[in-house]
Amino acid sequence: MISRARERNFLIVHVQTDYTKERSLWFRQFERFHPDRTDVEMPFEPTKLRIESFASPTKSELVIGKTGFAAGLHTNLIDYLNSRGITNVLVAGLITSVCVHHTAFTLFDAGFQTCVIQDCCADRNRRRHDSVLFLYGEYMYDVLDSSSLLLL
Repeated sequence: MISRARERNFLIVHVQTDYTKERSLWFRQFERFHPDRTDVEMPFEPTKLRIESFASPTKSELVIGKTGFAAGLHTNLIDYLNSRGITNVLVAGLITSVCVHHTAFTLFDAGFQTCVIQDCCADRNRRRHDSVLFLYGEYMYDVLDSSSLLLL
């Protein structure tokens, strides 16, 4: 997907977690539900990106940190896309039922035509991945396979 997007000169934005007790408003509630989880804090460090090598950003691609599950909240993502006249957004990443879905929803809610590329996403298990796409796909956002990008 990312190779095809680069070939077509799409605007590419990478999103990294910036989960800290100080910046993430949801943290206290999450700790209440998951008292045994100790690996939740993941501060955004631009010099230490947690990105697979095949998806490493180029110098011209924006990398933003998000303090919650949705990249469209508490970030400059929506303003950034609007300022560049973007109206259609493709979403891919981890975890389908949480960050991908919440990001796709906030983009839909902000008026973007939003599409989740289902085979470029993953979840903790296949059932969760399939369930969220079944529930919200074609309701709030389109769902396509990466092979559809060959048509773009």
